[in-house]
Amino acid sequence: PDVSNPKITFRLPSTCVSGTPIPNGKPVKIYTTGDFDETFISDHVFTGTTGADITCDLPSKLIGEERDLYVVVILKGSFDPEGKSDTQLTNAIINEEIMLGVIEDVVRLSPGMLIDADAFEFYGKADYTDDGDEED
Repeated sequence: PDVSNPKITFRLPSTCVSGTPIPNGKPVKIYTTGDFDETFISDHVFTGTTGADITCDLPSKLIGEERDLYVVVILKGSFDPEGKSDTQLTNAIINEEIMLGVIEDVVRLSPGMLIDADAFEFYGKADYTDDGDEED
């Protein structure tokens, strides 16, 4: 891989865990975070659009670093998870403002890597019950 111009590519799945399609042409923000405790704080945001691979520049400060990745697909409005609580994220999903994608394991970021669709689990409104509790 060309480390003078390091790139990272994200290939998002076409559906949520429930089978709900992830619509094409929607803005995507991919956040790198450390541990997500009470409040969502990221140290970098990759941006793109649903429906095709998202290839972004990989900042040198992140090369070789381990990060959790959270993917926010904006369905309507301009929800920003930064500084939000887990409850606020869940409410945004239930209100169909966003779909949220997560990767179970931390990812060591490296130039030229492809994070494939099967690494992500996406959650939309149908993945939550009416009372707001997560389904198994």
